[in-house]
Amino acid sequence: MNPYGLQPPPQAPTRRGVGAVVAAGVVLGLVAGAVNALFSFGMVFATDSCGTGAPSGNAAICDGGTWTVVVALPWAGLLVGVGAGLAVAVARVRQGRSAWPGPLVGAGVYAVLLAVALLVVLG
Repeated sequence: MNPYGLQPPPQAPTRRGVGAVVAAGVVLGLVAGAVNALFSFGMVFATDSCGTGAPSGNAAICDGGTWTVVVALPWAGLLVGVGAGLAVAVARVRQGRSAWPGPLVGAGVYAVLLAVALLVVLG
């Protein structure tokens, strides 16, 4: 009888599997960074109609504090998503399970904060 009881010991994830998860996380991070850069560029022009008497001239985005928070949300989402994805992946690898849910959790967290920012911008 082995020290694990009647069951064989759990199989640790292979280096190749963990490497694939890391590569997927890096690719997702780069794509998110590109999306954030485009979003930030668009935010430069978001306040063009503020104070002009246009229908959107008194939108929430015209407030300086709101504008700053909306610009920061996608970048904060990227950082929190990377942290959450890493935490889930490391926890699952330590349990001897697949790390693939890690990048998915990270992408989900990022998508939620990006969606919040877009909802504020689009009203």
